[in-house]
Amino acid sequence: MLSFDNIIQQLFYRWGSIAYRFRFILFIGPILLTIALSFGFLFIKRQTTIDPEYVFSPKNAQWRYEKKVLSDYWPLNEQEFWPGKSYDYTGYLDIIAAGIKHPKFGRPNMLVLKYLDELERINQHIIHNITISVTHNNMTYEVGFTDLCMSYDWKCFMNEHVTMLMPKERWGNFDPKLAEFTDDIINNEVKITYPIGWRGTEPIYFGALIGAPHIIDKEGHFNYVRAVRLTYNVRDEKIGNISYLWRKKVAGFLSDVKNPAS
Repeated sequence: MLSFDNIIQQLFYRWGSIAYRFRFILFIGPILLTIALSFGFLFIKRQTTIDPEYVFSPKNAQWRYEKKVLSDYWPLNEQEFWPGKSYDYTGYLDIIAAGIKHPKFGRPNMLVLKYLDELERINQHIIHNITISVTHNNMTYEVGFTDLCMSYDWKCFMNEHVTMLMPKERWGNFDPKLAEFTDDIINNEVKITYPIGWRGTEPIYFGALIGAPHIIDKEGHFNYVRAVRLTYNVRDEKIGNISYLWRKKVAGFLSDVKNPAS
């Protein structure tokens, strides 16, 4: 009866004989195989992408044609940008804010002033306090949202809808001489309705900014929302790498467990 040691010895002896007989093939083979397999690195970016358009959609998907039509006829313009109206833009960061769910009563009403105040505090901190250092011509600059933002008529979208959801007396402090005039504007020109509100002739797309509203009349007024969206749209072309770093820093601020944003 062969012992285990004898079996191992015979296996190694036979393998040694084979390796000696085909030594040239066994020497060249791994080198050629390594070279052949290394060509896979040419496709590694595509194969490891997390882009849902590539991962989940076939090349001939109908939406690709529709998106191309929209992009061709309504191309992205960084100086004429309005959130929610672009179909060819990826340089954004969205925050969906909702209160902690109560086991009996569900999500609280985000229209309660303490929640809106907290949202506005976070919003203002992101806009004015989160910056990244950028070096150019041996000079270091602190770059923030207002330096990177997409704009309309050179004005950034700064989530003004949070203020619009607050009581009207919180919308601003007006000079007494303008109080009557501004009160008329607020009452007649500003409409907080779903899915579209109005600030004069400027539409506010509440359908994309609030979640699960409770509509109370035919005009679309609401007295409850489950969630509120904050959106930060930064340029994604020439300075896309800087915008990416800024978005990454904002994400780090929001996900910080030791020093939570709220």
